[in-house]
Amino acid sequence: DSLQDLIRALDEHPEWVDELRARLLPREVLELPRILANFIAATDKRFEAIETRLDHLERGQARMQDDIALLKDGQARMQDDIALLKGGQAQLRDDVTLLKDGQAQLRDDVTLLKDGQARIQDDMALLKGGQARIREDMGLLKGGHARNVAERQAVLIVEDLGLEYVRTLNFEDITNMVRTHDTSGLGASDLRSFRLADLILEAKEQAGTTCYVAVEISFTVNGRDTRRALRNAEYLSRFTGRQAYAVVAGVHVDERIREHIAAGEVTWYRLDRNSLEVA
Repeated sequence: DSLQDLIRALDEHPEWVDELRARLLPREVLELPRILANFIAATDKRFEAIETRLDHLERGQARMQDDIALLKDGQARMQDDIALLKGGQAQLRDDVTLLKDGQAQLRDDVTLLKDGQARIQDDMALLKGGQARIREDMGLLKGGHARNVAERQAVLIVEDLGLEYVRTLNFEDITNMVRTHDTSGLGASDLRSFRLADLILEAKEQAGTTCYVAVEISFTVNGRDTRRALRNAEYLSRFTGRQAYAVVAGVHVDERIREHIAAGEVTWYRLDRNSLEVA
């Protein structure tokens, strides 16, 4: 009969929580912990590979230092041999050969060092890309959860406007509204966006007159949400001939749209952080 009853029932039957979560959250959200775990495991493997490559790099640097020392020794011996040229031409040729071998090895080690550095840079770029994807996925998760909470609080959104909640229009309702009214002069992409509106509510004003509320939902509402809400409200008025209100719902609001809120062009319905906590 109430939210407290539901919470009490969940406390008494903790096995219901997973089933309720499966019903409320999209499959993509439920899969996110597994995807994140897989990404962390893959990242750990990449770090292990990086550590191995760094070890190889350090050993390569050590060999290069040894080769440099060997080169210096060869040069010193060559100078000695030049001083003793008449008596040690054969030894001089051997030392020159040794010098060339050391230089070739040095070039090989330098190439190995450059290859190792390039691989490290590639791995770091891959790691940064993975972090960006995680941030993007978390943004989608927060936005989707905010949308679910706003849908559950549709009655409160309408009541904050001084209206009486009637019903929430589904995708078929909105599509039929577009199909049965004049859409001349409206872009196909805007109409498609309107049909995919976050939340369209039917309500009644105090005088009993039917009106509509166009709600756009984000964790942090911004200019894009504001433009979509205003456009959707305009389309609702055009298609129905009724008053329509624009609302943006979210936990935070971009400072750049506060002037629209202050001017009464759009209403901000603030989602309480506590209502976004997943049991």
